[in-house]
Amino acid sequence: MSEKLFYGILEGFPRIRKMFGKIADYVVLMRPFTLLAPIAVGVFLTLAVDGISYSSLTKGVYVGITLALAQAVGQIVNQVVDAELDKIAKPYRPIPQGRVSKEEALGLSYLLAIAAVGRAFTISIYFGLMVCVMLFFAVFYSLPPISPRRVNPFLNLLWVAFSRGFIPIIAVMGLEHYKYAIISFIWCLGWQGTKDIPDVEADRKFGIKTIANTYGVKALKYLSALMTVVLIITIHCLKMYVFTPTVIIALWGLLRYEDKWIGENTVAWQVFYIGLALIPLMILINSIF
Repeated sequence: MSEKLFYGILEGFPRIRKMFGKIADYVVLMRPFTLLAPIAVGVFLTLAVDGISYSSLTKGVYVGITLALAQAVGQIVNQVVDAELDKIAKPYRPIPQGRVSKEEALGLSYLLAIAAVGRAFTISIYFGLMVCVMLFFAVFYSLPPISPRRVNPFLNLLWVAFSRGFIPIIAVMGLEHYKYAIISFIWCLGWQGTKDIPDVEADRKFGIKTIANTYGVKALKYLSALMTVVLIITIHCLKMYVFTPTVIIALWGLLRYEDKWIGENTVAWQVFYIGLALIPLMILINSIF
């Protein structure tokens, strides 16, 4: 592994840790790049529901940060549970490097969970309850005995697609906007599994069942292509052509599927997160026009 890597990010970042110390390790545990999508969901969908104004923008920021905190809880718990796995697959992360202990990480996840739930109920009772549901899915994705990861690769994928694709949309917009949630669910079903491409051997060693390590990366790519076709058909049937940019992003991702990009994952994985952030923007645009 290149010595220029710092937690999966290219050279230059070791200087940040010298400046900020342990705070930088805690931030890395939260995996900040992955939090951009829930922030986008909160901001754009709140504006779509409440209209564009300063007050709705402020509310949207609160909603987005709350969703991001909930997701960060899941990210941290996952790294605690997978500490031994990460020693093989991602040894540059804070826990395998010994920069943060499992106990510290769990403590941080508890604080973030309390903050997320507390903030969510100040927005509305409905939103608070939905955030609790999201936290359940985020935490027990990794924690036994409920975790689907060692049961079946498709259950694994469905669990995440539902929790990250479907629930956030209805949490912010309400059940009446289920059509948007379906589009987001289809996107996650097709592309969420790409995060497992670099971890095929390590996941197999620790009994974690993914599409990539059970059927192969080629099968995962076929699934992404199939769900892209399903997405195109769904967009046409719902006459929501505003979501066409997600199809373009998907086609680019299929062309460069396993290529490495910035950080620890592939172009396909980055495409997943770009699409996840793009969908709420398209929802906002659709609500305006």
